[in-house]
Amino acid sequence: MNNTLFARASVRVSSYLKKHSEIKNYVPGDETIDEYPRLSRKVRQEKTALKAALATTEGNKTEAAKLLGMTFRSFRYKLTKYDID
Repeated sequence: MNNTLFARASVRVSSYLKKHSEIKNYVPGDETIDEYPRLSRKVRQEKTALKAALATTEGNKTEAAKLLGMTFRSFRYKLTKYDID
């Protein structure tokens, strides 16, 4: 049950982030991110969604990508982008 709630929250975060394209231009380590608090929040939310999907699927990246409604390739790119193992 707890995993189901976690997965639903992850999907909601993912859906929210898809509506906002600002995050696509974010480069990790860029100092200007602090100048955009809304973008910073979105980055944190996206990282949380990625980690939650991985935790829910017990590390299965293919299933985690499906859970978030993205391709495996996009999911893998975001893991690399945010340095998530």
